[in-house]
Amino acid sequence: WNASGELVVEEDIQQGFENTPKTFLRLFQGKNLGKQLLRIAEVEDLP
Repeated sequence: WNASGELVVEEDIQQGFENTPKTFLRLFQGKNLGKQLLRIAEVEDLP
């Protein structure tokens, strides 16, 4: 399914630790589309 494009993965990504309460509300109210994710901070590239 994945190789043929039939499987589509949707992610709903919210940004910032300060948006944690809003993100949980979106999840519990069913307002997210697909996987609900919260990006706390950008990860710096390691040397």
